[in-house]
Amino acid sequence: MRSQFAKRSLLLVLIGTLTSGLAFGLSTEAAPNLEVELMKTLIFTLIALSSVALVLAGTILTLVRAKMFENIAAREGVTAEEVRERYWSKLKVFKWSYWNKTLNDAIPLEEEESIDMGHEYDGIRELDNNLPPWWKYGFYVSIAFAFVYLLHFHVAEQANLNWFFGESMDSKEEFAMAMEEAEIIHEAYLEKVANMVNESNVVMLTEASSISSGKQVYQKNNCQSCHGQVGEGGIGPNLTDIYWKHGGDIKDVFKAIKYGIPATAMKAWQKEIKPKEMQELTSFVMSLQGTAPANGKAPEGKQFVQSPADSVISESTVVDTTSLAIN
Repeated sequence: MRSQFAKRSLLLVLIGTLTSGLAFGLSTEAAPNLEVELMKTLIFTLIALSSVALVLAGTILTLVRAKMFENIAAREGVTAEEVRERYWSKLKVFKWSYWNKTLNDAIPLEEEESIDMGHEYDGIRELDNNLPPWWKYGFYVSIAFAFVYLLHFHVAEQANLNWFFGESMDSKEEFAMAMEEAEIIHEAYLEKVANMVNESNVVMLTEASSISSGKQVYQKNNCQSCHGQVGEGGIGPNLTDIYWKHGGDIKDVFKAIKYGIPATAMKAWQKEIKPKEMQELTSFVMSLQGTAPANGKAPEGKQFVQSPADSVISESTVVDTTSLAIN
C-alpha cells in the first residue's frame, strides 16, 4: 500500500509540473491573439486541476479500500490479501492483468507449445503469436486519420496546421502568416544583437534615421546643458571641432559616454542609455564634426586626425545645426 501511495504521489507531482509548465509556456508565447492564448492557458490549467483531482481521489480510494480489507479480514479471520483477491476477482476490469492480457493478447508461457511453428535455431523458437490489439487498432486509426488529414488540410485547405484554434486559411495565407512570425523573430534577434554593442566593436552609423535617433537621445538626456544646443560647447567641450581631451575616435567617444570622465561633470551613462542608443548618440556626436557653429567654444585638448576610413560620412548624415535647438 505504501508503494502504491508513493507512486501516486510521484504521478501527482509529475502531472502538476508538466501541465503547469505547458500552460505557462503557452501563456507567455508571443501571439497575435491574446484571447486565444488565454483560452489555451485555461484549458491546460483545467486539465492540470482535473488530473490532480483524479490522482488525489485515487489515492484516497486506495487508503479507504486498504482499511476496509483489513476490517473484513479481522472480522472473517482471513488475511487481507485473500480479501483483496476476492474483491478484485469481481472487478477484473479494474485489474492491470486483465488489461495487459486484453491489450497484448499474448499467450501465457505455459501454453506456448500450442503456437509453436516447429522452427528453431540456436535455441530460438518461432511462435505464431498474434499482433497486439492496441498496435493493430492504433495502426488502423492512423490510416483512417491520414485520409481525413489529407482531405482536410491539403485538398479542401479548410484549416492551417498551426493549432486547433487557428483560423481557416489556405496554404498561401498560412505561408504569409509564417513569414510574419519569422520577421518578428528576426527583428527581435536584430534588437538583441544591437544591444551587444560595446566600446570594442562600436562602428559609425551613417543612416539618417540613426543620426536622427542619436539626436533625440542627445536632447532627451539633456546633453545640451553642458555641450550646447548644437554641440558648440559650454560647461563641456566643443563637439564640433577636431580637438579632443580624451580621444576623438568613435570608440573613445563611446567609452567616454558609457563610463564617464572622472573628476568632471561627465557622468557614466551605461545604466541609463541602452547600448544601441549609445551607439546612435556617439554617431550623432561624430556627425557634428566640422559644422562650425557661430558661438563655438575655444578648442580644448589635442587635435585628433581621423584615418580616411573613419572620416567617411555619407551624405545622408549631413546635420542641419539650425534644427538642433529644442523648441
